[in-house]
Amino acid sequence: MITGGAPFYATPILALFISNPAVWMITAFTVVVGLITWGISSLFKSKSKKIAEAKEKLKKALLKSIDDNELQMKADFKGEFFNKIEGLKSSLNESFRFVSKQSGIIVKNLDRLIKVSEEDEQNLESMFAYRILQYLRIFRHFENEDNIVQRVRKKVSVTRSYGESAMTINKPTDIPQDLLLLASQITQIKIIN
Repeated sequence: MITGGAPFYATPILALFISNPAVWMITAFTVVVGLITWGISSLFKSKSKKIAEAKEKLKKALLKSIDDNELQMKADFKGEFFNKIEGLKSSLNESFRFVSKQSGIIVKNLDRLIKVSEEDEQNLESMFAYRILQYLRIFRHFENEDNIVQRVRKKVSVTRSYGESAMTINKPTDIPQDLLLLASQITQIKIIN
């Protein structure tokens, strides 16, 4: 244990070592003997020990290189993987946006076609009912057939049920039953009023 007086005693001893040539000689002798001993022991190492040390040194260098390369490869693979994922995600998003936009256009066109076809169906059904009513002599022929569909739609209103093979003439009303029965037999469609 060092006490408060240690520096007082250490100073003369340190001065003695630094200024005393005998200490220098002893120190130099010890260093020289150590170097000679180390040199001789390294000269007389067995061949197998030298090979083992070289193998160990090579093994450590290879393991360090493998570890460094493994870390670099993992980092490169991870970066490349995430880049490909981002590219794929971007491509998919662009494709979904395109499909969504095109789907909207298709839906808009289908809605327009449905409205047109429903209008055409109503026109056709009204004209069909009008021709039946002409045959039954409930309506006379229009003298001028310009815009006949619009004029017929004002006078004739029809609801058609294809599943039941039936047609309901909503307008005009009060068509005699015997004429409706005759029209049903001729058209093979159940016609009611």
